[in-house]
Amino acid sequence: MADGPVLAAPDTRQTNASLVIRQMLCGSLARATAATLLIPLDTCKTRLQFQGAMSDAIVRRYSGLWDAFKAIWKEEGLIGFYRGLPPRLLYIGPAAGIRYGWPPADGWLTANMP
Repeated sequence: MADGPVLAAPDTRQTNASLVIRQMLCGSLARATAATLLIPLDTCKTRLQFQGAMSDAIVRRYSGLWDAFKAIWKEEGLIGFYRGLPPRLLYIGPAAGIRYGWPPADGWLTANMP
């Protein structure tokens, strides 16, 4: 027999739950950071696509990506690029959390269901 205290096995339910939460938070933070950094390019791309649908030459105002970037910066400033960021983050945060947290959550839920 051992002379010291007997150590209990760690509670795997708590460990797995914290893993799920950590992965959900990390996934949400990573996608939100990427969206924040890349939204200026997406704004220029969206405006170029929208003007491409217009047949009127007066409506077409950007000749390319760099021209769109310069025009938005000159006319609207930095806020012009980030105007659509809040709704995007409201979508991306929870979606990424579910996407990156689901695989371990699936195993955890299956193991702990009655």
